[in-house]
Amino acid sequence: MDRKATRHSNIPARRAWAALALAALLLLPSAGALATVADVGELGLLMTLPQTMDVFTRSMRQGDPVPGLYGTTADAVRSSLEARGLWLEAKDIAGKYAVTLEAHGDFGPDYAALGEAELLGMAPGAEVVRTRQAAFVLYEQGGTLVCQTRAGGRLFTLRLYPSGRLSADMASTLKAVAIGMDFGLGQ
Repeated sequence: MDRKATRHSNIPARRAWAALALAALLLLPSAGALATVADVGELGLLMTLPQTMDVFTRSMRQGDPVPGLYGTTADAVRSSLEARGLWLEAKDIAGKYAVTLEAHGDFGPDYAALGEAELLGMAPGAEVVRTRQAAFVLYEQGGTLVCQTRAGGRLFTLRLYPSGRLSADMASTLKAVAIGMDFGLGQ
């Protein structure tokens, strides 16, 4: 067999590899959006957030590259979060919104122990989101989305601040963040 015939016989294989490579590239954005896990160890909390968010916590390590992207340091982030009563702030890298987490000691019943009607009555237009460890009340308040739960003796409040108008995608993101909260309750 001459060289020319051998070279042309590999064309279908090359096209197959090119198609596979293209398919892999198309799948990468969805795989890249899987998750970033933030450890809010002081609260015994692990949070799963979209990878499209830069995450800041009070326990950021010195040398973490994320604060540098915003012209700040881990110490400055810690001070800012503490001053604002926040444990976590996550910023959408496209600048569309930010999500914050507040936590306060609160010794009322865990929301998971409350009935649907009781939870819905906490805020006008509320929606209830249940997970294995908690029940969340999601509602709009003054142009922001709020997602709140009481678990393990603490009141946790997630807030989504949009840079423009609120959207259904933002509500879905906040629900996903709530669902991705692991309170270490072993369930």
